[in-house]
Amino acid sequence: MPDVSETMTEIVDTLRAQGIRANLDPAKLNPPCAWVQPTQIEHTLLGGGVVLTVAVWLIATDRPPDITHAALSALLSRALVVLEPTEPTVINEAITLTQSGQPLPAYRITTTREIC
Repeated sequence: MPDVSETMTEIVDTLRAQGIRANLDPAKLNPPCAWVQPTQIEHTLLGGGVVLTVAVWLIATDRPPDITHAALSALLSRALVVLEPTEPTVINEAITLTQSGQPLPAYRITTTREIC
């Protein structure tokens, strides 16, 4: 089986290189940031490779909409330098990072990576 963990770490490292605080663990995030989450594995490649689908949640603090969208748009611009979306970016999401926390505004980028 291809190494999903290694691919996820590479995505996090790539986002960090763009100046985005990114992590696989939502408990370690401090907005504005990116939460990288694997969502599915498609077993369609010859030779045992897979296509990994990943959701990258760009998360901002809860502010007035104009400030929130400005912060999320800035994150999106930096993320799109290193990510190739495979679906339209969803811009009306909300993410709760901790059990006691409130939902925070978020954009969701869906991308894929082939793992051989």
